[in-house]
Amino acid sequence: VIPDEWIIRLLDVCDKGEFQKIEQFVDEFLLEGYSTAQLIEQLSEQIVAADSYSDTQKAFIGEKLG
Repeated sequence: VIPDEWIIRLLDVCDKGEFQKIEQFVDEFLLEGYSTAQLIEQLSEQIVAADSYSDTQKAFIGEKLG
């Protein structure tokens, strides 16, 4: 299980849309040795439960995550 701090940080970085910060996050995440499949699963759960995204936004994100 990936600590929630990583999921929250990823959402924050993605919301800002700064490619360099996203790239930095990915590098740090991979160095920690976490599973990307686990990240996608937990990210999906976090987004579905979030009140800060509309149903349309959730559907769009879900499509992109696969």
